[in-house]
Amino acid sequence: TLTHTQTCFLHTLTATRTTESDQTQHELRDLAKQVQDLLIATVGSTVFFAHLNRARGEIASTRQERKRKVKEAAIANPAEHARRKMARNLKKREARRTKIDKLRARSGKLARKHPSADDDDE
Repeated sequence: TLTHTQTCFLHTLTATRTTESDQTQHELRDLAKQVQDLLIATVGSTVFFAHLNRARGEIASTRQERKRKVKEAAIANPAEHARRKMARNLKKREARRTKIDKLRARSGKLARKHPSADDDDE
């Protein structure tokens, strides 16, 4: 069977392998795959996959619980939820603008000047 430390690794590995993200996460996923292969070689595939399925279930239930809490908070305090949503969307917009500016700078085009969020109040 898996030790406590190996079980903790398994939760982290499962979360890492299922997360979809950019290129920097690609190296992390490769490392997680190597550790997974090492664990399979150590404890055997049957034991490993039994624990892996349990870990996946626990991760899924944790994510569902987190989503449920967010929905409850939105119902309990809609103004605060709207404020957080607007702030989150503003961050996304700024990230997109930064990404586009970086791409333009790389291609030799000039980056555009974006008005800050403070300028919108005027």
